[in-house]
Amino acid sequence: MNDETTTKEELINFVKERVAPYKKIRDVIFMEELPLTPVGKVLKRTLRKKFIKEEETTKNS
Repeated sequence: MNDETTTKEELINFVKERVAPYKKIRDVIFMEELPLTPVGKVLKRTLRKKFIKEEETTKNS
């Protein structure tokens, strides 16, 4: 898994083999970059807002 061509299925299977069943991931979204604070921490709030908007748009379509 060291190349840039990793697929969703490969990543899900990789995690599935290494974590407890209740921790398994259901979906993967690849992004070019993550929104960061000036300190370098991930802005989780911004990510949540983005994906909530996308889900609402998908449901309304």
